Amino acid sequence: AARMNDYLAVFSGMVVTVIVQSSSVSTSLFLPLCAIGVLPMPKMFALTLGANIGTTATALVASLASYAHDSIHVALCHLVFNIFGLLIWFPIPRVRRVPLEIAQLLGLYAYYYRAFPAFYVLFAFV
Repeated sequence: AARMNDYLAVFSGMVVTVIVQSSSVSTSLFLPLCAIGVLPMPKMFALTLGANIGTTATALVASLASYAHDSIHVALCHLVFNIFGLLIWFPIPRVRRVPLEIAQLLGLYAYYYRAFPAFYVLFAFV
């Protein structure tokens, strides 16, 4: 995965997530590889964006099985939202660097200030 094309990495993240039916599982599978340096951060970003699109497949299949208008509508909105996220952050390399640099900065803060991750989670999600 480290040497593959970025667009192929997006597709691979999507396929792995469709197979395991969970973006959390696929991201948790790739994250340790990124942490030890086997998988570069830009590839991890591409795999994660692919995982975000792949996770919509489960909802889409479930909505088609129920064949209810509202469930299909919500599943398609989820898919379109993730595709727009990919189209905003991925195609232009300069824009692609923004979330990567933010992630590196947050990692640096977490390295030097041990309480920072807890503070960040409380501040961002509570």
